[in-house]
Amino acid sequence: MAPLLSGYYINDNPIIRIGFLNLSTIYLIDQEGNFKILNSRKFNQGNIQIEEGKIIPENNKESIKNVELQMVFKMDGILSYDYSINTKNMIKIYNIINNRNTYEFYAFTNNTVYVQKLNNYQTYIDSLFKKGEWNDLLLLSMNIYKGKMSALTGIPTKIEERKKKLKDFLQNLVLKYVELSLDKDVEEKMEIIIEFCLEVGLGVFLFEKVLKKYEDKKYKELFLNKLEPFIICNKIKDYDVPHNVILDLIKIYQNGNDLEKRDKLDQLLCHFNLKTLSHSAIKQKIQELNLISPQIYISINDKNKDYFKPAILLYNQYISAQEIEPFESYEKFIKKNKKNLYEIKLTKIYFGHKLLWYLQNTLDRKKFPTFIESIDNVLYYSIITKLTYWLLSDQVFQTLINLEPGIFFNILTYIFSNEDLIESFE
Repeated sequence: MAPLLSGYYINDNPIIRIGFLNLSTIYLIDQEGNFKILNSRKFNQGNIQIEEGKIIPENNKESIKNVELQMVFKMDGILSYDYSINTKNMIKIYNIINNRNTYEFYAFTNNTVYVQKLNNYQTYIDSLFKKGEWNDLLLLSMNIYKGKMSALTGIPTKIEERKKKLKDFLQNLVLKYVELSLDKDVEEKMEIIIEFCLEVGLGVFLFEKVLKKYEDKKYKELFLNKLEPFIICNKIKDYDVPHNVILDLIKIYQNGNDLEKRDKLDQLLCHFNLKTLSHSAIKQKIQELNLISPQIYISINDKNKDYFKPAILLYNQYISAQEIEPFESYEKFIKKNKKNLYEIKLTKIYFGHKLLWYLQNTLDRKKFPTFIESIDNVLYYSIITKLTYWLLSDQVFQTLINLEPGIFFNILTYIFSNEDLIESFE
């Protein structure tokens, strides 16, 4: 398979020697005596036959002849490859490890010695820590964890090995930064800490150890409030958040009669994973507060995958909600009644339209709450059969026909014009 060209490196002078120091780092020596070490994440390990002249761009092609690929030595367990270029001068490359902290590379020709160094990642991190350069330190640590830093030595190339090796270091780094933040700029640094932990796989550590540090200093509520943008962006969904943290979060957002906070809580809870929300105390609190979206989310995602229960829930909310007469549009209603959007979400018209919206998305095989995932085929026909019999029952039919006859008839038309759905009723 031919290699894919991803870019060029153009040197100012003709290259007389170029080779790999590891899978992401190359060295080169040019005719002016420059010894350079470069890194790129575009390299891939493999056996590729390189044709004459293909290693360098057009403007340097004349200085290169007979390029061939050969293995020359191992460095820190990583195979290193060398491109030998026919020249009259013999060049030998040696690498010397000083206390396993720095790699010094010496290139010998007939009359010249070239020297270049690569720092060990731990040595470089220690130097940033001693200088107190925390922004650079955190960014570098995150890039090393993600495998995006290749200009330092000693970084394991295998993902699991790298994560295991860095775990204790990253946890200690976070705790030191938390201690530092408690003295100054705690709010700004708290956001940095939360983002860093979630980016480097320390979500559990964040809620168990880091939160305890803030709690001891009376910063727990501030911490929970700072989580909101990360929850909305699904940065926390992969982690099993302790149930007591969720209950404390609910307590903050249910405070008083703030309808805006209540609505936000209704949305936020759908961005946690099912295991987190399945704790009995959390489910009980969700039902007690009558938070509709989390109840739908749990119902269709638990082991029973119940898509019928949310329809019943929304229908019952519609029946019991307060009446609005007359109703033309949400915009006109707000202007006329001088009520805000969050008060409308307690009304009959809102729950009625949300029920129709849920039914339409379910018919379209779209899974709540993202509507990106599709409902499984076998499950889909079972769901629609059950919903159809329910929709055709006298009371439900009369209620929805009075609510929105056009939308309701469109739903029924969709069902009875689909041959596959009709067959599933039999």
